[in-house]
Amino acid sequence: MTFRHNKINSAVMVYGFVGSKESYDMVMTLHLEPENKAKVYGFMSKKKMDLNDFVKLWRYVKRNVPARYLQFEVLVKHAPAYEMYLPVIKKSDSTTFTGYKSVTLLVDLWKRAKALNGYK
Repeated sequence: MTFRHNKINSAVMVYGFVGSKESYDMVMTLHLEPENKAKVYGFMSKKKMDLNDFVKLWRYVKRNVPARYLQFEVLVKHAPAYEMYLPVIKKSDSTTFTGYKSVTLLVDLWKRAKALNGYK
């Protein structure tokens, strides 16, 4: 998967492409907020991302999003997987707008990802 982004004022759209760049396969919407933080407001992928795609996305966001911290919300059952790989510095219980129990994670983009260090 390859990535491209557009920045409009305080919003950043990250697009992921597999093969042809005529249509995207993944899109993530971020909002740049005070205190050097970017908050993920939307994420959609047409296919399940494997670990290789996840690593590429993580590295792309680290290089191209002008913020130190990344905040996002995940379902409770997915939180341990993110915590296993990413440098989560803060987490709190929350509820999605659709009523699911979730966890809000704050990740330090300046720190190395834990288990991704040697992954290509």
